Amino acid sequence: MTVVLPGSRIMLLIHRADIGGVERRLSILADQFEAAGIACTFVAVSGASTDAGPLAHRSVLALDPTRSRTLWRNLRRWWRLRQLLAQGPYHALLTFGHHANALGALAAAGTGIRVILSEVLSPFVRHRRWWNRTAMWSYRLADVLVVQTQRLADDVRERLPQPKRVVVIPNPLHPSTIAATAEGARQPVIVGLGRLVPQKRYQDLITAFARVAPDFPEWRVRIIGSGPELSRLRALAEELDVAARVELPGATTNPWPHLRSASVLAHCAAYEGFCNTIIEGLASGCAVVASDCPYGPREILANGKGLLYPVGDIDALSSHLRLMMGNEHSRLAQARVGHASVDRFSLDANVQMWQSLFMPTQPVRS
Repeated sequence: MTVVLPGSRIMLLIHRADIGGVERRLSILADQFEAAGIACTFVAVSGASTDAGPLAHRSVLALDPTRSRTLWRNLRRWWRLRQLLAQGPYHALLTFGHHANALGALAAAGTGIRVILSEVLSPFVRHRRWWNRTAMWSYRLADVLVVQTQRLADDVRERLPQPKRVVVIPNPLHPSTIAATAEGARQPVIVGLGRLVPQKRYQDLITAFARVAPDFPEWRVRIIGSGPELSRLRALAEELDVAARVELPGATTNPWPHLRSASVLAHCAAYEGFCNTIIEGLASGCAVVASDCPYGPREILANGKGLLYPVGDIDALSSHLRLMMGNEHSRLAQARVGHASVDRFSLDANVQMWQSLFMPTQPVRS
């Protein structure tokens, strides 16, 4: 049964208003919360609200217009957030991402506001040890920690004594993003979707594609996203003599036409929190080839829903691409199985799980 709290007010704290998967997820959730009569206030730790992206239609208050992470800046943000919470009343504070999680947990301490932290990546892959220690300590102040995969939940329970309540809630799919079928005309395109940053390892996709490209002259790669790796990826494509067949068109707020016309989605990241891109590829009818990184791909693609390879293993990635590019029957069969699996990411079920967290006595499946 849906938990409805009409008249309640919650704050959603994010790192900044951007065009990524976290923002798409929050926009979907907030729409559903508001439809149930729960008022939502969006606050960003840094940076003003953008004119593009999933949150462009919302008012997003920035605690600080800069992106600086100095101790002084973070103290000012903590004080500003604490003032905003006092102006409520707020029934709950939902935070998303390690920076927002730590700041939110510390700012809400002693206020009586229910604090629900959500990890969008593993808290154990940070490179700054001092930040890890601060974040892990602050998590003890929360009522609930939400993670997106069972594997991460198990890791958290083993390594963190608090919070005692760790809940698994995968990302939702809005019904409008699910293609009616995996059938239909598909272009000979391998699509990658996400920020052009080292974590995503798009150089692996370009390198693997270059190895098999001579045998499949009609195929090409399209990597949709923006970021600091753009020039490096272009140079690599030139070096491997596939620049004419590797497209880097930039970021978009509407990836669906690309996904629904492509044949294969490739995910090569070194680590993820869940990987929205994979479930969006499945929902769009793509066959999926993905790195077996922590966390997400293995749980999403279990039982034949996609092909997994070890992170950084170019030989294995090349082999999987060759199979998908050269065997239409296998590719379509996998796409059908993957497409049929996305019902488990139902928006209605997802929203019910989130709303149940607002009630301390409401049982939650974990």
